[in-house]
Amino acid sequence: MPADFTSTDVPKIDSPKVAVQTDSVTLPVPEIDQDAKLKIDEAQMQPEELPEAEKEGKHLFFIGTFLGIVIIAGTIVLSIQFFKAPTKNTPVTQETVPTPVITETVKSELIKTDFNFEVLNASGISGQAGKTKSTIENVGYVVSSIGNASSHETKTKLLLKASMVSQKDLLISDLQKILPGIVYDGEFDSETANARVIIGE
Repeated sequence: MPADFTSTDVPKIDSPKVAVQTDSVTLPVPEIDQDAKLKIDEAQMQPEELPEAEKEGKHLFFIGTFLGIVIIAGTIVLSIQFFKAPTKNTPVTQETVPTPVITETVKSELIKTDFNFEVLNASGISGQAGKTKSTIENVGYVVSSIGNASSHETKTKLLLKASMVSQKDLLISDLQKILPGIVYDGEFDSETANARVIIGE
C-alpha cells in the first residue's frame, strides 16, 4: 500500500448523455391597455347586495318590532282608560214603600185674623182671663169668649181645632212673645172658637 495518497488517480465515471429536444414555440404576449380602469375600483364602487333571505329577515324584524310597539301602546292606553273609568256597582233592588201623601198644607205666614180665641182661667187667680183677653187682642187676634176652666193647671196651654193644627208652630212662636211658657197641648172641638188658651199658674 503506497504511503503517499496524493498521487493516487481517481477513476472517472462517464455519465450517459441525455438528449433534450426543445421545440421553440412562441407564446403571444398580452397587451396591456394603460388607459383602462381597474376593475377592482369598479367592484369597490358598486353597492354590496344582500342575499334575498337576509333581506326578508330584516323586513320581518322591522314589521314585528312595529307590531310589538303598537300592541304595547294599545295595552297601556286601555289600562289607563280602565283604571280611570268609575266602577259601576250593581244596583240592589229594594222594595219601595209608598210614602203617604200629606194633603195638609203648611202656611208660611201667620194670618192673625184667621184665629178666633177662647180664653179660660185655670190659674186660680181671679181676673186672669180678662187680662189675657186684652193682651191677645192687642197684638191683632180676635177673642170671642172668656171663662173659668174646670180644672187647675200649672202651665199655660194652647189647643187648636184640627183645621188649624198646621199653623201651631207659627202661632206658638208668636204667642210666646206675650205669654211666656205657653205650650201646645193638642186638639179641641168647639162651635164658637178655633183656638183655646188655658191660663196656668
